[in-house]
Amino acid sequence: MTIGVVTGMASEARLLREQGIAVISTGGDPLTTKRGVEHLIREGATKLVSFGIAGALDPSLKPGDLILASAVRLPDGHRQSADQKWLVHIAQALPHAPHADVAGSSTIAATVADKRTLHRD
Repeated sequence: MTIGVVTGMASEARLLREQGIAVISTGGDPLTTKRGVEHLIREGATKLVSFGIAGALDPSLKPGDLILASAVRLPDGHRQSADQKWLVHIAQALPHAPHADVAGSSTIAATVADKRTLHRD
């Protein structure tokens, strides 16, 4: 299994590239994401991971906490589920990491109010 990683921010991608991980940074643009994912697949990726340094929408989270995304909730209300078989596999390797839906957005939730709204919704 070869893993390709998709990030929204160049700074996130840099962290992974330094570790030798195949990664694309797309800025949240759907067309750029599609093209980048196609590139990762051509390069041999058989699994994709979305990686992001999140703003901890849940006030109970602390810096460094890891969340295993059970799904991504998009701004249009659509819920894109994660591959459940793979989620179970990863959860076995990271038994203390909680599962939760994560918010997907092409814009940054920059303010406390923005984050509060995303968490509420």
